[in-house]
Amino acid sequence: MTGLADVPQIEWHDLGALTAVAEEREYGILTALLFWFGERTVRFEALGEDDTLLVVEVDQPNEQRPSPPRSVDRGALGLVLGGHHSSEPVRAQIGHDEPWSRFLGRFILWGRAMVNHHGYLDGYQLEFVRGDSAVEMVVVASGLVVGTARFR
Repeated sequence: MTGLADVPQIEWHDLGALTAVAEEREYGILTALLFWFGERTVRFEALGEDDTLLVVEVDQPNEQRPSPPRSVDRGALGLVLGGHHSSEPVRAQIGHDEPWSRFLGRFILWGRAMVNHHGYLDGYQLEFVRGDSAVEMVVVASGLVVGTARFR
């Protein structure tokens, strides 16, 4: 189980601007998000065995970013690659999709770990520099749910 003590102390403002976002899906369920900041990558992964969130900086060079599937329907992409009905993860770049497109090129102002009433890390919130919106990733039923908040 992932608790607050397991959250890496990432200096979000030192990462640079967000350059790409990718998702991984298993059986059609969103299980991980990867954020590229130049040469550095942060992975948010739902741990299905206990519904907690793993946040870690990983070694994912830019060459390993998937190409954006601009003309392919995401459902068809899963079927073509065998990941829609398979336990093999399918990775797709989603940086040009909402809500991620509004965060590309922006720096993260702050990140906040979200801990449930049992003391386990089950979510994370990031606010980007312009200060008008934030994105939340929360583990629900062994997958990630993404939501946004706009500030006025």
